[in-house]
Amino acid sequence: MRNGAMAFRTLSTLRSGFRNSTSIANFIPIVWMPSQGVIHRPSPEGSDLCLSRPVFRVLLVSAISAAVATTVPFVALRILSFNPSVIAQTGSILPGMRRRDFLKISLPAVAAPAARSAALRSADDVVILGPDRIKLSRVAMGTGTQGYAKSSNQTRSLGIGGLADLLRFGYDRGLRFWDSADGYGSHPHLKEALKSVPREKVAILTKTRARTTAQMRADLDRFRQEIGTDYLDIVLLHGLSAPNWPEERKGAMEVLEAAREKKMVRTHGCSCHSLEALKTAAKTPWVRVNLARINMAGLLMDAEPRAVIQALGEMKAAGKGVIGMKILGEGRLRGRVDDALRFALGLDCVDCFTIGFESRDQVTGLARRIQAVQRA
Repeated sequence: MRNGAMAFRTLSTLRSGFRNSTSIANFIPIVWMPSQGVIHRPSPEGSDLCLSRPVFRVLLVSAISAAVATTVPFVALRILSFNPSVIAQTGSILPGMRRRDFLKISLPAVAAPAARSAALRSADDVVILGPDRIKLSRVAMGTGTQGYAKSSNQTRSLGIGGLADLLRFGYDRGLRFWDSADGYGSHPHLKEALKSVPREKVAILTKTRARTTAQMRADLDRFRQEIGTDYLDIVLLHGLSAPNWPEERKGAMEVLEAAREKKMVRTHGCSCHSLEALKTAAKTPWVRVNLARINMAGLLMDAEPRAVIQALGEMKAAGKGVIGMKILGEGRLRGRVDDALRFALGLDCVDCFTIGFESRDQVTGLARRIQAVQRA
């Protein structure tokens, strides 16, 4: 539209729970800047609110829900177009309130029901992940619960035959996304499962600790041999925690990028084990897919849920694919599985997630619960 900014029509009036702010009774001009994927509200006060589009959308849906459920006075939001020279002066949706304070008030209300799309989601939904459009199922068959020293609960307790059988069982029920890693020691188990599963029908993810060019080249050759495949769908740099990890892993990154161009690897990215590493991943163009720890209780995560959700929202706004892990807190949320699933399914910033199943009953039981929690 005019002056390069996208103008929106005036929204229907919304009820708000911010009873203590008199300023929100006024019309609030805001604008979406497509080039940056963020929501800005120009204001002379100089407050620093700048919301990513996914976060703004979630907050907006939450406000609509509140409008139905509460009797708080209505607030109208008028969305206008501004000259880019004016937009440079970014302000706040609530004058005088900083972004972090706004999110502290708002994000706790962004529970799964507020973010959930109208259609029910299923474990076997076909999801298109990231800019390379990897087709996979919403739920992945994880193989790395308590994974360390090239073993995991799955590899230790089930063995090659048992885990391969479980992967095939999930495949037959539409779970056609296998999550593995060199550190889990699960490559031979995938190879066994592929003896009776068409390679092109399943998406295979694996992870590497390689840093240098030589290490990454060696890993790619070994991984493909261990799994019994000519190509890998997703390869991630595993367990990043340093904020400057792109400098530390430059050699490995270059090899993976070249492998993607040769179609030896279909897409690449990283898994992060710190908030700073996650923030770096969000703004690093090389990252096309990210595996992130997220659950409702903040267990085994990089930071509190609202901070991680904000980073993942920025990733989605940049067009990256996001896979969730630790959805059940590595089993610590077993007494609150329904709540944990409802939370994960309601996150628009997460495309799909991995679960470390250890039995057939867990596979079928979780698929049923995913449907049930959305109908409750």
